[in-house]
Amino acid sequence: MNRGLLRARHARVGLTAVVAVLVASALISACSGPKPAVEKTLTVGTNIGYPPFEQLASNEITPTGVDVDIIDAVGSVLHEHVKLVNAGFDSLIPSLAAGRYDAVISALGDTRAREAQVTFVDYFLSGGEIVVPSGNPHHVSSLASLCGLDVGTGAGTTEYADASQQSQKCTKDGKSAIQLTTYSNGVAAVLAVESGHIQAALLDSGPAGVAAKTSKGKLQTAGTPFDVGPYGIAVGKSDTKLANSLKRALTTMIANGTYHKILAKWGVVAGATSHVTINAG
Repeated sequence: MNRGLLRARHARVGLTAVVAVLVASALISACSGPKPAVEKTLTVGTNIGYPPFEQLASNEITPTGVDVDIIDAVGSVLHEHVKLVNAGFDSLIPSLAAGRYDAVISALGDTRAREAQVTFVDYFLSGGEIVVPSGNPHHVSSLASLCGLDVGTGAGTTEYADASQQSQKCTKDGKSAIQLTTYSNGVAAVLAVESGHIQAALLDSGPAGVAAKTSKGKLQTAGTPFDVGPYGIAVGKSDTKLANSLKRALTTMIANGTYHKILAKWGVVAGATSHVTINAG
């Protein structure tokens, strides 16, 4: 027998075996080894212009605020990238229902009327409050004292509904109706009070307090908060999977302290909730 040929044949067999083992190992590794995580995107509608919940940072580009921090932290818990989309407040729920967003967060009050269209994951408590010029020249103390005054609210807000209902009560009682003007956001309504175009503005209690505090003495709040209820992150009416995921994420944030740190950062701890609910409006 040709020993050289035998050695060559053995060498080829050995090399083939080694290659086969390496290929098999690579295939096993590819199938069973860790795979890179694919980060999903959570598209969230909001209306920037309602400090301290939604506003722009000092660079006038970056969204910031209570709700921005809350939804970013939720995204971190869920390992999802959050994409914020700025839009008119009164368009948020219709756009969510149309599937343009996965969720909406925008100091959005959970009400029975809205629950007919979307599902809320409730994470904060707030009421409405009245902002007036310093000195309260028209002696505003409650919704009932707004009869006959020029009043501003954000379009589509719960305060708009409150003012509209109160205006009907005014006329029913023989008083003048409220002259109601809607604005694109709370900041615009506050500026209208400062400039004297209207005599009062209705905002949620947190933003109302911030507006008065940052007005350099031009504004104050009047009366006490009314119609207290929860803010909720809105999702599609039948999207129970996302609603439950958001609830678990917020519950985790309450337990680990992230939630309270965010509220403390923005000075709104008074609205903290101890547990997350669904459709509690």
